[in-house]
Amino acid sequence: MKNFIKKIICIIIAAFLIFPCEIYAEPVTSVTETVDPPVPEVPSDEEAGDSGGESGGESAGSPDENFSGDSLNGSAPEISEKITYYITSDDHEYCVYEPLGDNKADKICFMLIPSEEEVNSFMEMTEWPFFSATDNFAVVCLQTDWSSEESAEAYYEAVYNEVSSEYISENSSVFIIGYENGADYACYEACLNHDRYTGLVAFGGSGLSEEQQSFFSDKAGDWALSVWLVRNNVTQSLTDNITFWKKINGISEGSRNSYNISYTDQLYLPATSSAERISSYSEEMGAVFFSRKLDYYSGSAAAMISRNFITKVSDDSVSFDPDINGGEIYEIKISNFRYFRKQFEGQQRDYWIYTPGIGFAGAEPSSLISCLHGSGQNGENMIYRTMWHDKAEENNCVVVYPSSLYTFGNFHYWMNIDSEMDFLRDLIETVCEDYNIDRSRIYVTGFSNGAGMAQNLAINFSDIIAAAALSAPAYFDEEYYGVPDNIAPVAILFSFGTEDTYLKSFNMTPEIDDEAAESHLAYWRGLYEFEQDSYVLEEKDIFRMYTYSNKEGIPICRWMIIEGKTHSYPKEEVAPFYDFLSSYTKGENGELYYNGQQVSAMLRPYYVEENQE
Repeated sequence: MKNFIKKIICIIIAAFLIFPCEIYAEPVTSVTETVDPPVPEVPSDEEAGDSGGESGGESAGSPDENFSGDSLNGSAPEISEKITYYITSDDHEYCVYEPLGDNKADKICFMLIPSEEEVNSFMEMTEWPFFSATDNFAVVCLQTDWSSEESAEAYYEAVYNEVSSEYISENSSVFIIGYENGADYACYEACLNHDRYTGLVAFGGSGLSEEQQSFFSDKAGDWALSVWLVRNNVTQSLTDNITFWKKINGISEGSRNSYNISYTDQLYLPATSSAERISSYSEEMGAVFFSRKLDYYSGSAAAMISRNFITKVSDDSVSFDPDINGGEIYEIKISNFRYFRKQFEGQQRDYWIYTPGIGFAGAEPSSLISCLHGSGQNGENMIYRTMWHDKAEENNCVVVYPSSLYTFGNFHYWMNIDSEMDFLRDLIETVCEDYNIDRSRIYVTGFSNGAGMAQNLAINFSDIIAAAALSAPAYFDEEYYGVPDNIAPVAILFSFGTEDTYLKSFNMTPEIDDEAAESHLAYWRGLYEFEQDSYVLEEKDIFRMYTYSNKEGIPICRWMIIEGKTHSYPKEEVAPFYDFLSSYTKGENGELYYNGQQVSAMLRPYYVEENQE
């Protein structure tokens, strides 16, 4: 409180000064006594095209309007309850997102967001406050006209000096992260004051100009800085910037230094004799990352940087452990999450597990939800796409997020073959043995390709799975999914979006009378003996829910349409999914119960009988 009052007094005094910039620390304008470095260049329209694409926000007024305290106050993501607002003397604003709890953040990230973005929307969209809270680092969010060289430098320097006194100590790791035109200034600042920073991340932009590269290259060998460049297009400018950063970090062009690993397209390291040495590399070193086709404004992008850069680059500024080979188990800082790697049938498999505080302590049995990613994703992506752990913590659920075995490059997808089925069954049993799981409440959910796999599990593991909730599944193909001769009752929910252009490209609409609906519902109509037009329709907010019941009148199948939903698994789906799943429990012999009432069903799918006639 004293610090806050002191800051307000300083602001009032500054308002009466003839030269308001006098409260700024003297900006650093050169790396030598006599030569000023080239200032950042404003990217051309051609280079600015490498931006984040359609996910970027639209202009919402001037920077000062976008970053007003009134517009931010009370509307930031709930995970970041500790938000402190400061104002500099030049009416430029910035905010600090702090981790929850009483622990002092050991890392700090200066976040330079694009001049045209609305700040609160940007932070909510990218989900940086969530990672600040869970991975224990502070985020200083800055916004100004980064192309205005002199004012941008004065603004940044003033904020840095003010924040440093409270947040930065000798043991702090400091990162600078920029987006688009903010990324260009971040690259310049990281070179100009490289001794300040542990790492640099640049989302888009054009990077350092040729003149700047030439100037700073003269200092190569005197310092190292781990750098992560994210671009959607490979340009000559990008290639030149990668070459520059490799030179700064002592990475020679001719040595074996390039690695393609799971969480980025390319990783460059100083030469080593073998990849095995890298995972335990202990010398001071820098690293250069390059990722392509990564949505700048997604939580997945923030997750990748947080998990594989901010939490892995050490406090001595240049020591880095890329964890190429991994270990049997890697426990991360995010509360109640654990990441596992295990050998299954000669293949390395990985999965994440979320355990609620009460379930982990073993106070009472937890339900279990298996959450399956879509094509091009992995288990970790599903954590941040769905945010299932929020609902899980409230309702004592353990959530497991497995990654598929099959990939095309870094492109993961589920294949309906015995090895995947065996792994997922084994995974469920392993979690049930390792944690205090209520075996009557085992559920499965999935997105797109993972939704198809989830339906497959529900059918083939109907003896243990009580219910399934599927987000944006494609056509149901009985031959592909391998329907067994006998099945125990299972409840099923299908969810589709009115703006799912991906499924529409396959002539699939979300409507209940569509061919895709018949493809999915035919199997379950035969199992529970209901007609396709026998639903009860309920409309609420953005949801339309068509609920089918069996002959006893027990709801057993639901078709849900969400207004505005694209080909995605939005967080808004989790609540209706959980409400549906949690209504069903499984008996020891595979019988199904809806709120305690037993559900009847045929033991054999109708089309199996038809095929045998």
